Amino acid sequence: MEKRAIRAEKQRDIALEKVTSQRRELYKVKTELDDEKQKVQKLTAQINRNYENSSIPSSKSIARKKISNSREKTGRKPGGQPGHRGTERNSPRQGKSIFRHPKKYSMTLTLRKHRKPLQSRKSTSA
Repeated sequence: MEKRAIRAEKQRDIALEKVTSQRRELYKVKTELDDEKQKVQKLTAQINRNYENSSIPSSKSIARKKISNSREKTGRKPGGQPGHRGTERNSPRQGKSIFRHPKKYSMTLTLRKHRKPLQSRKSTSA
């Protein structure tokens, strides 16, 4: 009987060790699965990001509809065409003189401007 009891106890211990090792392995696999799910979620969020839910301007959108050019080619080079009269800025005239105020006059203007007496404000009390 004792041998039977000892054998049964050993089998029980082996079964318990097997169960605990399987539980550890299951826990390890579940944590790895959770990590992978988080990675997948993060990557899908990056893929689904567009100008509406990020700081990317709408002009940089990947799926942006390109506006096609409907103009027909003329064969001409870009820029001014031969025979076209261009426009330029008017150059200053050589004979025109610039009038400057005398220093004395301009000084009195600045003095008068700064030495005006302050007007007292009328207080309105109601």
